[in-house]
Amino acid sequence: MKKVYLILCVALFASSAQAQNLTDSLLLHYFLDGNAIDASGNAYHGTYAATGTTDRFGNANCASSFNGSTEYIDLPNVAALKPQLPVTISMWVNLSDATDLTKCYVFSNDFMQNDYHGIFAAVGGAGSGQQCNIGYGAGAGNNGSNNRRNKISTSNVPSGTWTHITYVVRGATDMEIYIDCVDDGGTYAGTGGALQYSSTPGTIGRYDAHALNPAYYYDGSLDDLMYWNRALSSTEISNLCNLAFVTDVSETDLESGINIFPNPSTSELNVEILQDAKYSIFNAEGKLIESDQIFEGLNTLDIIDLPVGVYTIQFLSDDKVATKKFVKK
Repeated sequence: MKKVYLILCVALFASSAQAQNLTDSLLLHYFLDGNAIDASGNAYHGTYAATGTTDRFGNANCASSFNGSTEYIDLPNVAALKPQLPVTISMWVNLSDATDLTKCYVFSNDFMQNDYHGIFAAVGGAGSGQQCNIGYGAGAGNNGSNNRRNKISTSNVPSGTWTHITYVVRGATDMEIYIDCVDDGGTYAGTGGALQYSSTPGTIGRYDAHALNPAYYYDGSLDDLMYWNRALSSTEISNLCNLAFVTDVSETDLESGINIFPNPSTSELNVEILQDAKYSIFNAEGKLIESDQIFEGLNTLDIIDLPVGVYTIQFLSDDKVATKKFVKK
C-alpha cells in the first residue's frame, strides 16, 4: 500500500506553500517492492539482484532485503544520476547488525572499486560503531581519508527495526543527516578535494570502501528509496516523515469497500465502490496513464486502448487511499 502513500505525498506537497513539489529534481524513486522499477517518471530502472521482503507495515514483498554477501541493485549508467552538489537521499532501513561497517553501506552513485568516487551513504558501522555516514570521493586513486569528505552522525542507528534516514549533501562541510526526521548533527571527517565521478554505474547495497578487501555488501532491508539533485529543506523532510506515519494507517478502510472486475480484462474494467473517489491508473513503470472521478456504486472504465500489461489503480477519498492491481489482456 505504500505506493499510494508516496504518490499521495507528492500531491499534498504540490499544494503546500511551505515546500516544493517533491517531484522537483527527483532523479529516481524505488519502492523496492521486490523490484527496482523507478517510479519517478525518469525510467531509471535498476538491475535487481536482491530479494523481496516484508515492509514496515507487515506487507509481504513490499520491501527488499540484502544478504550481506551477494545481493545488490545496480543503477543505470547515465550521467543524470551523477549530478554535482547538492543532492538528497532518503530511505527506510532495517539493519541486521548496525555495528558491522562491512554490512552497512546502502548507496553509492559511483561503484568505482579501490578508489573513493561519487557519493556514498552508510547507515551504521561508522565512528564508534553504529552512526550514519554520508560523504563523497575525490577520485585521487585510494581509499584514504585524504580522498574523501564525509560526515558521521551523532546518534546510533538501531539494528532490527525500521528507521527513516535522509542525507543532504551540499559541500565538504555542509551535510545533514536526519534520523527519523530529526537533524542529528555529527562530525566531519576527511580532507579530500572536490567531488569526482568515474565511468562506473552506481549501486544500492554494496560499496568498495577498502583497497585491499572485496566490496562491502549491505545486510538488512531497504524500502522507499528516493534521490534528488537538490537539497530538501528541513520542512520537506519533516513533512515527508510525518506523512509516512499518518497516511498508511487509513488505507484499509477504503480498500475494503472497493471491488474491480473482470480481472484480467480486455476492454472494460468495472469498479464497484462505496464512496465517491478520484482514481488514477499507473503502468508498471509508475507512469500516470489517466486520472478522473468515479462515484459511489458501479462505474465502468474503458481500458481497450491500454497496452497489454499489469497496471495499478489508485483511489483517493477523504484523505484515504487504496490501490488495486489489474491485468489488461
